[in-house]
Amino acid sequence: MESITISRSDHQSTVDQLLAELDERRRQLYRLQAAGVQRAGMRDLKRDLQAVREQLQLAVSQAL
Repeated sequence: MESITISRSDHQSTVDQLLAELDERRRQLYRLQAAGVQRAGMRDLKRDLQAVREQLQLAVSQAL
């Protein structure tokens, strides 16, 4: 297995970007929910939100 090293600042930047994206997607879901969009209409957006969460989890676990 090959080890990939990234600088602390690159890692921090990646995590910051993922957190910002996660926040924006979450806010978008809240806005749609407040506008009355039904749950089925947000299915893809929720799936995308979960994908970002998984990316963040992977990025954080690589730092350990």
